[in-house]
Amino acid sequence: MGLACAGLGLAVAARVNTVFMPATSGGGAAGSLAGTWLYAAHGRRAALFAAGACAAVGGLVPVTTLVRPAVPTCVPVGTREAGVIHPRTPQGES
Repeated sequence: MGLACAGLGLAVAARVNTVFMPATSGGGAAGSLAGTWLYAAHGRRAALFAAGACAAVGGLVPVTTLVRPAVPTCVPVGTREAGVIHPRTPQGES
């Protein structure tokens, strides 16, 4: 079951997923290649330092959402089918 928010539609959501999955896989492969090269060329300390630096940069993402929380594009509607997400009503409209 797909998640279609704010008129996104299942076809667009499928295309987004088609881009997301290879990008995730390719990013993991590139990170493994870079880590292997770094370990072979500069040793364990350099590889661990780079891994820590990447983890620190990745840890900034949740911190930035604390500073400026993301506005949800969809909210669950309790009066409808369980598990179905419907677009929210914009503020000022009924």
